[in-house]
Amino acid sequence: MRWRVEPRLVLWCLLAGQVAIVAFGLVLWRATGETAPPLPAGAVLASGATIETGLLAAERQSVGGEGEGEGKARLLHATMQVDWPWEPPPSRVTALPPTGWLTYAFLVSAEDQEDDGAAASVLIDRLTGEIVAQDRIDWPSPPGPPRSLPTVSSTTALLAAEAAVGTAFRRACPAERHLTRVAPLLPAAPSEPATWLITYEDSRQRGRPGLTVRVDGTSAAVLAVEREVPTCSGEGLGRG
Repeated sequence: MRWRVEPRLVLWCLLAGQVAIVAFGLVLWRATGETAPPLPAGAVLASGATIETGLLAAERQSVGGEGEGEGKARLLHATMQVDWPWEPPPSRVTALPPTGWLTYAFLVSAEDQEDDGAAASVLIDRLTGEIVAQDRIDWPSPPGPPRSLPTVSSTTALLAAEAAVGTAFRRACPAERHLTRVAPLLPAAPSEPATWLITYEDSRQRGRPGLTVRVDGTSAAVLAVEREVPTCSGEGLGRG
């Protein structure tokens, strides 16, 4: 028997896993008070750290050092959580707020072997650039080749989503729609295109985003928009 895996189910599983990693990291951070060094100077701008600016530091942290002679880290997944202000946004958003989190997952192996390793996660505070938590689990036979991020940056992709539908979506009821996550959908093969998945949360419905936007990883064009949210006062958004 052959089983067909729904793409939407895979996306929800990835999102749920990232939320769990962030929650675990925050609990560990608050319980132990232990932190790792912040990102290098210049990596945190007024708009906060991004997936791209935090990648090298997270990669080095996942192998336990500066990344030279200690091991190899292959990107498995990354997510940027953006915490927006609770006030209505301006008509045109041109910069991201600095608050939120970066979460990375890597496959880590020793320099001299490919058939044994571990899965490592790293959590970074976007505001300070501080690596606040990490975790590591043994993983025999790490699968797959190294993955690359899309050519278009996570910031550009999110601003494209904002211009298309995101800003209007948040303005309708900003107190309930102040959290957005950005994650690359990494291709299974180098020849396949990479895209960005951008999800806008609505606090009135737990467990699923209210707005999902897919952005082309090469052109920053909006490829698809899906909405399923309770309406706000004076708003005509429903199932889209």
